[in-house]
Amino acid sequence: MDEYYVSRSTVRQSIQQLVLEGILVKKPGKGTFIAVSTINDWLGSLSSTSENIEKMGMTPGAKLITSQEIELFGRLKKLPSWKRPTILKE
Repeated sequence: MDEYYVSRSTVRQSIQQLVLEGILVKKPGKGTFIAVSTINDWLGSLSSTSENIEKMGMTPGAKLITSQEIELFGRLKKLPSWKRPTILKE
């Protein structure tokens, strides 16, 4: 309520609407929780970028053409090697 500057009744109405939509579940004496079926439905629809590309009839992949290390100056020189920037070109 304090963070969004809304009244207690607005929060209660919003929670009730989410309960009616099946997104939240109220458990008397315990609290209000996210409905398990909602989480499973959402997680079940996740797919990787490669899967999405394949569904479009294309072949996923990447190809590095060239790479080049660049000289760093000042405090950037202290970066560990795995954090140092590299120029990638097609």
